[in-house]
Amino acid sequence: MVMPDFTCNPEEIYDFAHWAFSSDGLPNLQVLACGDFSYDERYSKFNVLLCKSDNGYQTLTPSNGSSWDLVQDNMDMLAACPLEDILE
Repeated sequence: MVMPDFTCNPEEIYDFAHWAFSSDGLPNLQVLACGDFSYDERYSKFNVLLCKSDNGYQTLTPSNGSSWDLVQDNMDMLAACPLEDILE
């Protein structure tokens, strides 16, 4: 599988997350998602899910409770925004 052509590189994503989850960033931000969550997780290894932590942010995992539930409950919204056309 070829990596999809995302509009942000990983360094930019983590730089943005550093700011977004800081005291100068977005105080109500709970989760930052970047990638293509459509096509039954076809690109899951390229996706990034981050959540707020005591040290700023961390990779989102099931142990993150309410943040994990927020993503799982809204996965249909994330899947509705593919990065490539479904039909050509």
